[in-house]
Amino acid sequence: MATDSEDLVASDVIQESETTMSEELNCPLCMNLFSNASMQDFVKKLCCPLCGNVAYTGELSADKLVHIFPLNALMITLLMKSKVKVDLVCNACQAQDVVSPAENLCTVCEEALCVKCSKMHGISRSSTNHTILKISDLPSKQQTVLQNNEMCRCTEHGSFPLEYYCKDHEAQLCIKCSVDDHASCPEVIKLANKMPNFSEALKQMKEQIKNLEDQLKLFAAINVLNLSKLEADVNSLTIEIRTLKKIINVALDDLEERLKKESNTIFKDEKQRIEQANKICYSHIMAIRNFNAVLESASKDATQNQTFLLTKKLANQCFMSKRHNDDMFSKNDIVTLQLDINPQLTSVINIPRGEIGMLTMKKMMKSQLCVMDSNY
Repeated sequence: MATDSEDLVASDVIQESETTMSEELNCPLCMNLFSNASMQDFVKKLCCPLCGNVAYTGELSADKLVHIFPLNALMITLLMKSKVKVDLVCNACQAQDVVSPAENLCTVCEEALCVKCSKMHGISRSSTNHTILKISDLPSKQQTVLQNNEMCRCTEHGSFPLEYYCKDHEAQLCIKCSVDDHASCPEVIKLANKMPNFSEALKQMKEQIKNLEDQLKLFAAINVLNLSKLEADVNSLTIEIRTLKKIINVALDDLEERLKKESNTIFKDEKQRIEQANKICYSHIMAIRNFNAVLESASKDATQNQTFLLTKKLANQCFMSKRHNDDMFSKNDIVTLQLDINPQLTSVINIPRGEIGMLTMKKMMKSQLCVMDSNY
């Protein structure tokens, strides 16, 4: 028989489960209500799509996999209490490839059983003390289901209930734990005989849970704010780089246009000067050739006096042409064009690309982040 303290604790836990477990009745993958809630105990590799942890499944196919796991009796009870129809088949028959509707549920093994298998389960030496309930009675027997739930059973010794408590180690024990591992501990009590008053402890636990929830909400809010600010920084940096790139490209385009215009003007002027100088040189050559032809003709028919005068004029013409040519050669420098780059820009060009700029990450206190958020 349960004591008043046990009933109080169980009642509080049940009430708490009804208010906090509503969201747990939904499958986290499809978000629909569970239809065959099972406890998972894998044998072969299986990667959980939620947490990513690797579990094990054995050699069974997916359609048979779900039926080999022990049922979650507490979950099924909550589903039925929420007026959700739950159709179960006998797990013992199913192991022999026989489909039989289940009418009962062993709250210790968490197996659905038909009438025949329930009788066999009740007379078996290993399960004779197990509590078997009708599935239709589960909503009204929630306290019994809760007491037989896996969290109230020893994980080391299978289905043995946690009936003892060691104050020295602050550990819940089954009968085997108390005998094998805690026989020398002076403060081992049986919960049914001396149930501590958990009312204040339960109140403190609820407060701790609420504080933890508030802390986690604050942590989540700060993380959301942090990600939001980080995303804003990424966008700002992207805009800054694009703006800098645009400014540089506009400056280079302007430089290209200006240099092209100036160099074309220089080329045009220099071409005009060279063409003019070539014309003058050609005119001098033609004049000398003409005088030379006249001189050759005069040397045959003219008098010595005429030949002398023509020779002097030709010599004078040659002297003037040479003087003019010397003057042009002295001024006729070879023109070259080169780009004089700003020394500051040159230093940037010579710097390796990885050292032109770098991204730095700075951390701020959470209080600073909250102050920034309040200023938005």
